[in-house]
Amino acid sequence: MQLVQGKYNPWYWAKMSTIWELLAVTFFFTLTHHPARSSCPLECQCSSEILDCSNNDFTTIPSNELVTASLYTALNMSFNRIQILEENAFIKRDYSALETLDISNNNLSDINPYAFTGLHTMWKLVLGHNDLLSLQQEVFEPLINLKELYLQRNKLSTILPQTLSPMKKLIYLDLRYNKLTDTDEGTFTDLGVLEILRLTGNVIKNFAPENFNSLKNLQYLELQLFEISHEEQELDASNSELSSCLCKRKTALDWCHERQVSCTVTCTYLHEVQYDKDSSVCLNVFSGIETPKSKPDLGSEVYWALAITIVVIFLLFIALIIFVLLFLKSQTHTGDGSCTVVSNFETLDDYTISEEKEG
Repeated sequence: MQLVQGKYNPWYWAKMSTIWELLAVTFFFTLTHHPARSSCPLECQCSSEILDCSNNDFTTIPSNELVTASLYTALNMSFNRIQILEENAFIKRDYSALETLDISNNNLSDINPYAFTGLHTMWKLVLGHNDLLSLQQEVFEPLINLKELYLQRNKLSTILPQTLSPMKKLIYLDLRYNKLTDTDEGTFTDLGVLEILRLTGNVIKNFAPENFNSLKNLQYLELQLFEISHEEQELDASNSELSSCLCKRKTALDWCHERQVSCTVTCTYLHEVQYDKDSSVCLNVFSGIETPKSKPDLGSEVYWALAITIVVIFLLFIALIIFVLLFLKSQTHTGDGSCTVVSNFETLDDYTISEEKEG
């Protein structure tokens, strides 16, 4: 009877109400502070700090009303169909805590100059394997703590001066396999701590040392100065364009050697290694002096002189043999005549003796 009466006791219901309120608060806290459980989009995989939405059909950065995106430090949007990053693409979705961002292998062709606004803590940005034709000059201004930037395999034909300058902490820059034809003065200004620069796969026709002198901490340079077709590889090394490329290659290697930078500099020319063996072949093409012609190949000249001498000696030997044979033949004919005369004389003596006897 006391137990039944207890159920109708006001204190009992007050206690139960308090317990349910605590459960509700705990459940709400779990939803809002554990994105892996509550705010992860169905197509993605989430952990406490990583939001992986790769290999889907996203055309924009995912958004969810329940997302507490500021908890994520890594966002992987690779292998999707994103074409444009609009203004405030991340900050308006509260991705302000991002440290790494991967948007590689999309259809990205345009980035709003204010797309990365608010991402002050990001240190790694991957934009490789996209369709970027150009970069807005202000696009990297918010990324003041960026250390690694991957832009390989896009369609960049130029990088405006000062575009990379805001990233003063940049250590690694990958620009391989774009359509860059030159490195303008100011391209690498303020990148004093950059250690690795990769430019292979571009069609850079000139190496200007002054454009790289600001890279005080550079440790590795990967550079391709001029790419030629397979048919052009068979051209003679005296071709001015090819020779110029090889001379610029040597200048780049000399620059690397002087600064103690490990370099891989190619010219995509068939005989470039042999060409570099002669250190006197090229002058500094940036001093305004034309490339001198190659020195005569003394070894080749000696070879031909020796060959001609042997031929001449052989011909003289043949001529001598012919002369000796002719001389011997003439001597043989002279000897036969002498014998005939002697024989005649002997006949005449016999004839004289016989006449005397008759007389």
